[in-house]
Amino acid sequence: MAASSGQAPRRAATTVPRMIAIALAVLVLAVLSLLLLRLFAPGDEPPIRVRNGSMDIELVQGQWDDSGDGWSPSGGWNWGTFEVKVTSANGHACSDGQSGSGKEVWVRYSDRTEISFTSTGSMMGKTRVQPKSKLERVSPQLLRHGSEADGGFIVGVGAKGGAKPWSCEFEARSDLDIINICPRSNPACR
Repeated sequence: MAASSGQAPRRAATTVPRMIAIALAVLVLAVLSLLLLRLFAPGDEPPIRVRNGSMDIELVQGQWDDSGDGWSPSGGWNWGTFEVKVTSANGHACSDGQSGSGKEVWVRYSDRTEISFTSTGSMMGKTRVQPKSKLERVSPQLLRHGSEADGGFIVGVGAKGGAKPWSCEFEARSDLDIINICPRSNPACR
């Protein structure tokens, strides 16, 4: 039998500083994982549909909230980049293609009013539609400029601040069916 030295076997001590370091490392990994998930996730704001006749700006879900100098969707966020998809009518084709993207989208009405769609931030911002003074809130989901009776129509849409400027012009009310404006990577704008 082996002789005992009378001392307890030595165990690796888990010190308080070591436990704090482990906890911090786990926390840092968790935060980095969440940031990476957000980085590759599309914004979750709903698509915005702009219809012709009068300029009807409709949220697919949620409602328009007063954001001071503009209107913003009640829920969701975006990455500061928008995608635009035009569905033309009567054989009309956009000269730059039917879709574009950028940090700002504009829609122009025949009375020369231009409505802009921008983000309040480059990361996890909110869409802001301006100028507020040119838009009437018809219902919680619908903003409007103009009316069927004024004979006006949307004459153009464009995006700037992306890889290249993009625009599409319309010469008659019958050239346009719908414009979809979405936060980056939303399937409604593909």
